[in-house]
Amino acid sequence: MPQDDEERLELHDLFYGILLEKVRQDRYPSWTMLNILEEHMVGHEREEFVKMLVQRSPRIDTQASRCSSAS
Repeated sequence: MPQDDEERLELHDLFYGILLEKVRQDRYPSWTMLNILEEHMVGHEREEFVKMLVQRSPRIDTQASRCSSAS
C-alpha cells in the first residue's frame, strides 16, 4: 500500500509539472488547463501556481506600483 501512495504522488508530480510547464510556455493558456491545475493542486503547488500567474501578468506589477506611489 505505501508503494501505491508513493507511485500516486510521483504520477501527480509528473502530471502537475507537465501542465504547469505548458501553462508557462503558452502565451494564452486555456481556461481548461488552468482549471485542471487548480483542481489538482496540493500544498506548495498553490504558492508555485500563484507566483507563476503573477510573473506572467505585468498588469499586476503596474497596478501594485501605482497603488504604492499613490500612498
